[in-house]
Amino acid sequence: MKYACVAATPEGARCRNFVENPGEMCEACQKLKAKGEEVKFAPSPDIILVKFNINPNWTQKFEEAGIPRRFPSEVTLEEKHIAQAQQVNRDPYQLRNDIADSGSQVFGPKGVSEVSIFQLLEELREKGYQPQGVHIRTRREKKFDSLVIPFLCGIPDENSTFLPEKALERLREFLKLSCWGFVHIWANPPEKGKIVHTVNLSHREPEKPPQWNLCFNHGLWAIEPS
Repeated sequence: MKYACVAATPEGARCRNFVENPGEMCEACQKLKAKGEEVKFAPSPDIILVKFNINPNWTQKFEEAGIPRRFPSEVTLEEKHIAQAQQVNRDPYQLRNDIADSGSQVFGPKGVSEVSIFQLLEELREKGYQPQGVHIRTRREKKFDSLVIPFLCGIPDENSTFLPEKALERLREFLKLSCWGFVHIWANPPEKGKIVHTVNLSHREPEKPPQWNLCFNHGLWAIEPS
């Protein structure tokens, strides 16, 4: 498995170079440090977006529990990612030919497999992150809609929307029973002074025991045996 270098770029993004072991800096960042230049660790996120597809049955359960729908424009999101990449002097199509990206792949191009994020929920709570603005993302051109769970750190503002207790129960039930075939994490560059990380989950296998637990690790991310 490949891991993203843990150093920050001058623009405040996480380095896109890969290393063989977690927690390491790449050769280029080590050389800068050896020259006496300041090389900081990549910053911890202000916002964590956890995303995964849901089938019609779970979509109905989440809607009945009070989770609202949103209808974002795919074109607008693509244009946003292109602009974010250009702001930090990155090629938006360097990592994927068909989708624009501005961030770094924390666990490399292949991500990690057979992972549970259930324990991550408690870890994030202990670090001061709360789920706010949870919604179902309607995807008209796709087979399934997706659930988006933003975890925000810090004091909520007056516009924050929290989940009803029934929705929280449904969410815990869903994630407790979930082993994810693939987990990809993107550490994105600063946007309006905020760092956003995206956790993309796919290929849910509810009957399969997970091999790994996903850990926050101060925003650098890691996995540990389940």
